[in-house]
Amino acid sequence: MNHKAKLVLAHEVYRKIKWLTHNYDKEIGAVGVGKMRVKNGEKQFYVDKLFFPKQKVSSATVHFTSEMWMNLIQNKEFMERQGDMCFYWHKHPGSATHSTTDEEDTFETFMAPEAKRKWFGFLQTASKNDGKDMDTEARIELATPLRVSIEKGNIDLLYELSPAKIEYNKKLKEETDATKIEMEALIEEVVEKPTYTPTITTWKDGKQYENGKMLINSDWDYHKQDNYINPTLEGKTKESKFLFGTYEEQGDGLYMDNDTVSGQVTSDEEKASIEIKSGQAKIKTGKIFEKVLIKALNDANSPLKPLVKKFHPNGDSKGMIEYILQPHKKQYKSMKAELENIFVKYNEWVESQLLDEQVRQEAGQDVMDYSCTVNKINPSHWEICGDFAVWQILGEMEEIVEMDWDAAGRFCKVSEFGKGNDMIGTVESNEDGTKANFKGDKLITILAKQTDDLLSEDCLDIDLTKKHYLYGIDDEDDEDSKEEEEE
Repeated sequence: MNHKAKLVLAHEVYRKIKWLTHNYDKEIGAVGVGKMRVKNGEKQFYVDKLFFPKQKVSSATVHFTSEMWMNLIQNKEFMERQGDMCFYWHKHPGSATHSTTDEEDTFETFMAPEAKRKWFGFLQTASKNDGKDMDTEARIELATPLRVSIEKGNIDLLYELSPAKIEYNKKLKEETDATKIEMEALIEEVVEKPTYTPTITTWKDGKQYENGKMLINSDWDYHKQDNYINPTLEGKTKESKFLFGTYEEQGDGLYMDNDTVSGQVTSDEEKASIEIKSGQAKIKTGKIFEKVLIKALNDANSPLKPLVKKFHPNGDSKGMIEYILQPHKKQYKSMKAELENIFVKYNEWVESQLLDEQVRQEAGQDVMDYSCTVNKINPSHWEICGDFAVWQILGEMEEIVEMDWDAAGRFCKVSEFGKGNDMIGTVESNEDGTKANFKGDKLITILAKQTDDLLSEDCLDIDLTKKHYLYGIDDEDDEDSKEEEEE
């Protein structure tokens, strides 16, 4: 699914734009102030207020001179918030499509290098269908580390509801909920319940049984579906079958690999295989699952750690590192179940990465990458990967440190404000702005604070600064697993 940038208009902004679009018969424009915000876990480009400078307008043009800004310069609120100016809107006649004059007079003017803006939103509107609908054309310009344009097709233009509408919706929901409770009670009272024999489905030795009878339908024959995990896993229930490269039960043992995930071939770094038999587990893994495994074996709160008596690397083969895990006495089955659970979760993450990559390839280069990876290479060298993450972090850093970029916008010397000769680190970005390397002890200390919100979301945290590789993976089912183990 294509993740789109969110351009959100406050209700006061939206109502003014809507009225002028449908009721004023000439062009007119305004600038807006706002900020980047996070709401419900989503990053949004938010505009909360419009300011209207003096302007010359006609049915086809709108024009500002430097003298015409005086009414805003004399406006105390505007002067206090001019650093937050991040938006320009104007009404178009007939169609909201950008024109060549828009390129010259708005995009390039507001995003000129001397403006030092991190982002700027543009919106054109036009009335259509006799005032019943509003045609819109939105665009967001990003400035750091490289100039990037997000066009209409990759923007969700949203607006906030009025307080009255919010209150109305609240009351409507309360009424709907009350009606639901009342009608469910009515149904319980007047409708006779049918009698039926429940169907009990179980799995044993890779075969499915209903009410004790084995199903022989080929759709459910395990041996013809050996690429699938059974729907019910010890410690984790999956209602739908999850596709691996191979999943084979071998007596009281188990073999799994992820040469493919959901039909897509995995990379060498993503690949892993687990063979559990003869009282131990043999794991061959690429770089990424190794981080997951070592974290699970070392973290104090990991459900796997107390089950494993000892583990050790057993060399590498064709770029894959091999580990041997031996369980504590009477913990073989529990270790097997927990390794299976970890492998399922890891491959759900791999599946999401593969689907994101497929979306990017199908959509083309103008789709912004909202995925994020933080590679903590050593205490004085971190690497941030991901279009949006790089843009966001560099933008935030520019507010708290002085960043002196070279002409190409690729290499930057970082110092504290007012201490240009006292460099605290460097930043180097790749050509397309998808990766940035941060170096320097003081710079990394600052960066660590700025990445807290990234690591609290769907961001891969690869920490190479500790004795073993670590990989942060959200375990929603830990408590369930522990309860089942106690039982």
